[in-house]
Amino acid sequence: MSEMASPKHLESVPSREENFAEHGIEWLREHGYKVTSQRRAILELFGRLGEHLKPGQIHTRLESKLPSLSLATVYNTLELFEEEGLVNRVTAQDGETYFDPNIQPHHHAVCNQCGGLFDIDIEGDQLDQLAEASGTTEREETDFAITGATIWFRGVCESCDDG
Repeated sequence: MSEMASPKHLESVPSREENFAEHGIEWLREHGYKVTSQRRAILELFGRLGEHLKPGQIHTRLESKLPSLSLATVYNTLELFEEEGLVNRVTAQDGETYFDPNIQPHHHAVCNQCGGLFDIDIEGDQLDQLAEASGTTEREETDFAITGATIWFRGVCESCDDG
């Protein structure tokens, strides 16, 4: 079970240690997309921070570097990146939409105090065991059959816990 369908090019996605921006720029070129200054800046921001970002946060962080960058361009770029499997859209429990540069299957934790989002990796067999324990893996046993899962954990992040 995974949180999302496999992206188009999951095998070629760099690990977090590799350069996210370089991979994205190369991928765009190989697939016939222009590498505009806006697209490059958004890829570099994700690569530098490696965290979940809202479109407004991206716009705010880049507007001094790219004064002509509009929020509409940020949204359009993020939609392209999502469509092409470079980022994932994550809708948090509070309804906020974030974009995640980690497209490997994973789950999330949210801090109760600061609202920060964090990646959580759960082995596939552990999710399968949870689904089996719920009795919803076969439609004959219930009115619902699990086909995928997104798990959200709630708690307090290290920064808030220390404060």
